[in-house]
Amino acid sequence: MSMAFKILGAILLFVGIVLIMGSVGSDCDGDCMENALPIMDMILYSALGLTMAFTGGCMMNYGDKYE
Repeated sequence: MSMAFKILGAILLFVGIVLIMGSVGSDCDGDCMENALPIMDMILYSALGLTMAFTGGCMMNYGDKYE
């Protein structure tokens, strides 16, 4: 069971970090404002990615602690 927590935690951590990088990378510095992501969507995706990364890290820690 602890190995499942490690694997699922690693997947959540990776997806969370990629989601944060993707939402921050959508900023175009004013060159393409018609295609830019609105600020509320950027905050929402960043918060979701941060929550996923934190949960994944906690799950990996739980898998290491109780192996």
